Amino acid sequence: MTADRPKARIALLKYRFEAGHGSTRRPKLVVKEEIIAEAIDFLRRRQSIVEKVYFHRTKLAAGSMLISAVASSSVTMSDLIPLADAELIARLRADESDRTRHLISAYSDRRLYHPVYQIHFEAPTDDTASEQFTRRVQDEFRDPVWRAEMERTLEAISGLKPGSVSVYCPDRKMNVKQFEMLVQTEPDGHIKYLKDSLSAVRQQEMHAINDRFEQLWMLQVFVDDQELAITDTERIDVQDFSALCVRLFDHENDLAPLARKGKPFAAQIVRRVVAKRKTAGRRKVTQPVQEQLEAYVNALRISDDIIDVAEAELERRTAKRARREPGGDQLVLVPREDGEPPTPAKPVILAPRQPVHTQAMVKATAAAEEVILSPAPADHEPELAR
Repeated sequence: MTADRPKARIALLKYRFEAGHGSTRRPKLVVKEEIIAEAIDFLRRRQSIVEKVYFHRTKLAAGSMLISAVASSSVTMSDLIPLADAELIARLRADESDRTRHLISAYSDRRLYHPVYQIHFEAPTDDTASEQFTRRVQDEFRDPVWRAEMERTLEAISGLKPGSVSVYCPDRKMNVKQFEMLVQTEPDGHIKYLKDSLSAVRQQEMHAINDRFEQLWMLQVFVDDQELAITDTERIDVQDFSALCVRLFDHENDLAPLARKGKPFAAQIVRRVVAKRKTAGRRKVTQPVQEQLEAYVNALRISDDIIDVAEAELERRTAKRARREPGGDQLVLVPREDGEPPTPAKPVILAPRQPVHTQAMVKATAAAEEVILSPAPADHEPELAR
C-alpha cells in the first residue's frame, strides 16, 4: 500500500465467493449490495449509543475531571500507558500538584463537578467571526496547555481553590471517524473510503448522520459545587463566573439560565482589587479612577496574574504623597508626576495638630509671668507714666 492511500488493517468487502456448480465447480463472485445498507445502519445505531452514553452528562464531567487531573500532574504518557485504573488513581493522589490532588479526590468520592458554561456546535459559515471561532476551537481550545492556563485563570480570578475548575473540549471531528471506514468493491480493486463508495441517495443519508454527530460537540466548563454553588443560577457569584467564561472564550453561554447574566469581566477585576484595598485600610478609590482601571483591564491579555497586574496599575495611577490640609489632619492624595510605580508603603497615622512652642518663647513667657506676679517693695513708689 502506497503512502498516499489510506492505511487500515480491516476493510469491508462488498463481495463474497460462493461455491460453483457443474463440472468445474469454480467459486462464483457475488456482489453484496446490502453490505452498504448494513454499514450505514450500523453507524446510525452507533450514533445513538454515542449520544446516550459517550455524551452523557455524568461521563463528560468524570472524563473532564480525570483529564484535568492527569494534565496537571507529573504523569507522562509513557507512565500512563502501563498503569491500571487503580494504580493511576493512587499515583494521582500522591502527586505534588494541589490541582491534581483536589480533582482526583473529588473524582474518587464520586463528587462530580457541574457545568456552569457551555458552547454548542456551530456550523461554519462565510462569516469572519464564525471562521475565527472555528479556528480557535482547533488551535486554542484543543491545546492542553491553553486549557490548563484557562482553568488556573478562572480559579485565580474567582478566588476558588486550585483544582475547582475543569475545561472539557473534545475534537470537533472525533465523532465522525467512523465514516472513514474502508470498503473494497471487487477483488484486487482499490480500497476506498465508505463515503466514496455510496450512491447519491446513500450519500445524503450519510450526510444526515454526519451532521447529527457534529452537533453533539460542545465545550463545557465544570466547577466544584462545594467551592461555588452553581446549582443556584440566581446567585451573583455564579452569574459573574458565567460572564467571566464569556470573556475568556469569547462566546455567549449556551446554558439558558445563565445566558447574558453577570457583571462584565473588567468590572469584576476592579471590584476585587478595590475590595482588597479597602480591607487593607487604604483610602477609597474614586469612581473616575475605577473607570480608567476598567478600560485598562479590558485591554489586557487574560492570565492567572491579572489581578496582581491590576493592583500594580492602580498603585501607579494613585501614587501618593502625604500633606496636611489647613485645619485638618487628613492626608491629601496627589498623583505623582514621574509616572514611576510606587513602592507600597505602610499607612501613616498623623497625631493631632499641636501648638508650636520654641525655646525662646518659653523663656520669655516665664520671665513675663515672674515680673507680673512678683510683689513690689514697700518703699517703692510707682512712677507715673509720662
